[in-house]
Amino acid sequence: MTRIHLEKTYEAIIDAGLNPDDLRGTKSGVYTASSVCESDNDWIHTPAMVDGYGAIGNSRAMLANHVSQWLDLHGPSYNLDTACSSFLYAVEHAYRDLRAGIVDCALVGTGNLCLSEMTTLQFARLGLLSKEGACRTFDEKANGYVRSETIGCMVLMRAKDAKRIYSYIEHSKTNCDGYKAQGITFPSAEGQYKLLNEFYNEITILPKDIGYVECHGTGTKVGDVEECISVEEIFCKNRKAPLKIGSVKSNLGHSEPSSGF
Repeated sequence: MTRIHLEKTYEAIIDAGLNPDDLRGTKSGVYTASSVCESDNDWIHTPAMVDGYGAIGNSRAMLANHVSQWLDLHGPSYNLDTACSSFLYAVEHAYRDLRAGIVDCALVGTGNLCLSEMTTLQFARLGLLSKEGACRTFDEKANGYVRSETIGCMVLMRAKDAKRIYSYIEHSKTNCDGYKAQGITFPSAEGQYKLLNEFYNEITILPKDIGYVECHGTGTKVGDVEECISVEEIFCKNRKAPLKIGSVKSNLGHSEPSSGF
């Protein structure tokens, strides 16, 4: 995962119109998102495989640190793990540091590989996975999600410094539900509503002017319903045109910590 992430980081830098050598010695930051390392059992807990490098290779921090060491980057370099929201948290941290002048360039990367059947079994026993192997987002037949893999990187810069621009980040904001009687895995429409309400109060764009919302949409009966409640409350008031919603997970599955990418 670390090796492929290095390759994707290089590709992202070139695609952004930059020369990797020009980043050497600069205060460029590396923010990565990764959660469970599914090769621990092979490289750390199997005596015959222990060679001293397992701890370094399997450390999630190294996903970011390898990039910084390789390209000689002197900005922040760390991994974030907030489960399925990990990558979006990494984007927010990079966005904040760019606005604060802490970094001039931010490499935001992520990796999720399904290498162990035991991890999949854990999610299956938790009742999150679809027995049919299909992620039916916002469908009455939804019965869970399908695990998938993602490794990638994006380059964030201030617009005035960027060589190639695909899109802009207008704002970024996160929150936490706190205590819920239903349990830690239960999503909260109230928490989502509060976050979105605060988000749009801080910018000039109005919710009614949004044409499409890319949702989390894992295809679970509870998650989809809670998300639709918050989306309706925020985006459908005073709206004249229909609001389109969707989730790419219905095409490629749920890549968990990397799903924000």
